Amino acid sequence: MAEPGADQHQGGVAVRECPHHAGPAADLTVQPLDHVVGADEGFNYFDTAHGYLDGKSERALKTCLTSRYPRDRYVLMDKLTDAYFKSEAEICPFFESQLEICGVEFSTSI
Repeated sequence: MAEPGADQHQGGVAVRECPHHAGPAADLTVQPLDHVVGADEGFNYFDTAHGYLDGKSERALKTCLTSRYPRDRYVLMDKLTDAYFKSEAEICPFFESQLEICGVEFSTSI
């Protein structure tokens, strides 16, 4: 059997549900997230949004997921939340900033 790719969901993680502690973005405890990202755990679907974990979840995903695994090994859902833009003209720049923070070139967004 072939290894699961992004087209075969093996399980998912809502980043906002990962245990963490309050503090500066650099202090985000990523160990719980790091544990579920590993290939042995079988998770390949990750759900986040700019506001999750006080704005730290996208950076945590970059640290634990996108900087370590090929893009075809996971599905990343980064929600496009209207609270972060005021006009249609601001949507694309905001979305591009989310991609940059996550360390990816594309995302499945809703």
